[in-house]
Amino acid sequence: LAAASLLRKKGGSLVDQKEKVTMEEEGKESPEDKVIFTDYNPTVLENLQTNIDLNKEYLDQANTSVLGLDFFDQEDRETSWMDMGGTQQPQVSLILAAEILCYSNDATLVAGTIQAALTEGGQ
Repeated sequence: LAAASLLRKKGGSLVDQKEKVTMEEEGKESPEDKVIFTDYNPTVLENLQTNIDLNKEYLDQANTSVLGLDFFDQEDRETSWMDMGGTQQPQVSLILAAEILCYSNDATLVAGTIQAALTEGGQ
């Protein structure tokens, strides 16, 4: 089963320093460091949360979350993505994904989700 991780990161190597400086110059708050684990399958989501809980001494749990993600819920989105709870989520600067294409017709939905969820210049 696939799990994609959506990351929001300020500073460090995940966000271009020029973008960070520009945001600060414009008085905008940089996105906070955050890791969002996603999947469609409820059992996988439970396992992800269990792993986070088991590793709480190594993780900043305030900035780590598990959210359901359905590629079919992302139609007509341009600057945000929708979790399976119906909450609009802000774009992220980095997406790490593995084994997310279960069927060939998923490719268009996955591409649309990545486009909606990823900030301009994101990776």
